[in-house]
Amino acid sequence: MADERPEKKRLDSIIATVVVVLVVIAIGFALGWAMGERRMAMSTADDLKNVQAMLVFNRILDERRLQGLVSSGCANQAADELDYTLDKDTELLSHYVSEGIDAQTQKYISDRDHNLLNAVRTFKSKYGDSWVEKACQPK
Repeated sequence: MADERPEKKRLDSIIATVVVVLVVIAIGFALGWAMGERRMAMSTADDLKNVQAMLVFNRILDERRLQGLVSSGCANQAADELDYTLDKDTELLSHYVSEGIDAQTQKYISDRDHNLLNAVRTFKSKYGDSWVEKACQPK
């Protein structure tokens, strides 16, 4: 019996070591996972902010252009461009709605224009895939 005791202690020691190693691996995995998730969330937020900055910059350029047309006496051309832009934006929203948008986004739209969601579900662009920009004819 004395010979069995050292082997049992050795086996118990090996089992304890394996358990400790597995616990350390599990903790390392959990920490790595949490840090990865946090990093990905921060990256997504930064990406979203950067895309929004580019979009608002493009809107500023468009608004400056339209402002220039109006101040140059080309209000008709500015109105045509606004009509085209509205048509294309409505077409894009129609695409997003047909693919499915969440309830919060639907509420956001409906709270501001209660008819728009129904209108975009059947929307067809009046310009198709092309539009010809008219030259400015100041009056």
